[in-house]
Amino acid sequence: MTFRPAALLLAATFATAAHAYPPQEWRFNVLLDSKPIGQHSFVLSLDERQQVLKSEADYRVKLLGFSAYRYQHRALERWEGGCLREIEARTNDNGKTLTVKGRNTERGFSLDAPAGAQQLPGCVMSFAYWNPAILAQSRLLNAQNGEYHTVKVQPLGAETLALGGAEIAARRYRLVTDKFSIDLWYGTRNQWLALETRTENGRLLRYELAAPPRLSGGSRHRA
Repeated sequence: MTFRPAALLLAATFATAAHAYPPQEWRFNVLLDSKPIGQHSFVLSLDERQQVLKSEADYRVKLLGFSAYRYQHRALERWEGGCLREIEARTNDNGKTLTVKGRNTERGFSLDAPAGAQQLPGCVMSFAYWNPAILAQSRLLNAQNGEYHTVKVQPLGAETLALGGAEIAARRYRLVTDKFSIDLWYGTRNQWLALETRTENGRLLRYELAAPPRLSGGSRHRA
């Protein structure tokens, strides 16, 4: 895996400290063009030397009271030493089922995805937004469809993020691939706060942490 030189320190720091973290949970409200459509939750725990992440997404877009689009995603990821050791994910993308399975072997990361089986070399990481060490990577694995994307990371500077009635100091980054781009916001303690991207038809999809003041540190409530 090739690291971006400017982010080497960040990646090394997180990889060292990650195993000391107690179980963590992120619950995001999902909005489409500023309208709530569902939730996506992430629970990170420790299992011996491994980090175990369970994620569940469920959102629905309605049109004239009827369901126009439904998305459900369940994934289990196991991490060790800052690298993905195992993944099993299943997605219902508006009736289309996608399954991704992979595990680390002596020959590399063995992946079984909708596009077929392949071996990925080196330390593989998914789009693990909860882990700011992904900002040091040049390639990331898409847990929904198994695509292994080349990624460029653009730091966009400091911002004040309004979440849950609080104003939170944050840093913004943009992950750019050949198919899409994703903006991410992290707090002063590297905690993931928000995500924003465009859908294929140009609509704005946004994740906002449901209870940011409890996690953020350095946040302030607005009067």
